[in-house]
Amino acid sequence: MREAGYFAREAGLGMARNWRATAAAGLLLFLAILFLSFAVWLRSGFADLYDYVEDQLTMKLYVAEGYEADKVAEAIVDMSVVERADKVTGEEQLAALARFFQDKPRLLEAFSEDGAIPDSIALQLAPGTDYAQLAAAFGEMDGIEKVVYPQALAEQAAKWASFARQYGLLLLALFAAAGFLTVFLAIRLALLQRSREIRLKLLLGASPHLVAMQYALEGLGMGLLGGAPAAAVSAVGYEALAAACREQWPAVFAGMTGATASTLTVLLAVGPLFGLLAAYTAVRGWIRHAA
Repeated sequence: MREAGYFAREAGLGMARNWRATAAAGLLLFLAILFLSFAVWLRSGFADLYDYVEDQLTMKLYVAEGYEADKVAEAIVDMSVVERADKVTGEEQLAALARFFQDKPRLLEAFSEDGAIPDSIALQLAPGTDYAQLAAAFGEMDGIEKVVYPQALAEQAAKWASFARQYGLLLLALFAAAGFLTVFLAIRLALLQRSREIRLKLLLGASPHLVAMQYALEGLGMGLLGGAPAAAVSAVGYEALAAACREQWPAVFAGMTGATASTLTVLLAVGPLFGLLAAYTAVRGWIRHAA
């Protein structure tokens, strides 16, 4: 136990001696974890909005009066371009619209009239499907009153989401790789600078595992230095954003969730684990080789 405490103190002193490398690794990990944290918070908080956008990107067929939506869906799902056909009742559509009319009950009552919103069928189509041509074909079918397919705004939103997903992941990967490499090089540099010290500790009977633990703890400290502030800053920023959205557009963002303790706990652990992994990679086999 005393040896473990000694090497833990040595890890702290080692980080202080190499403060420039420690600060650089912490900064890069801070940026990587901050970017990841905001992505996690926004994905969870804007889940309802994402679902709404995805809903607009599906083709909807409104069933004509006197026809059963289930039978129409069964006939359509056999088509090669249709991967899935789901019935959506008028009541379900009304429930989805309700939050947009929280401050306008009279408008909601107008939608609530019997038959105001007919049952519909939401289609999931095969990639590359010509929406316009298919919509025209559905419009001529018996039992289908109206065809609604993706609007320009929804299509543009999908392009933005795809762009953010592709380049956002690339940016996150670059920050993460830079942070990992910085911790790795910082630990390797410390091993080179203190090679004589390491040999002396081993000759005096110190356990190679405890000596390796010192440098693993340094990596863990670098990860904690960068990851903990990033998780905390992202949580505070997300809470402020969520409060502003709910106040400005209550109907749209009423269901936007706040920062949760469980998600924050996971994000707090990402930085230290990342630093520990990089340090372990750097120190693995080095101590035995030095001995």
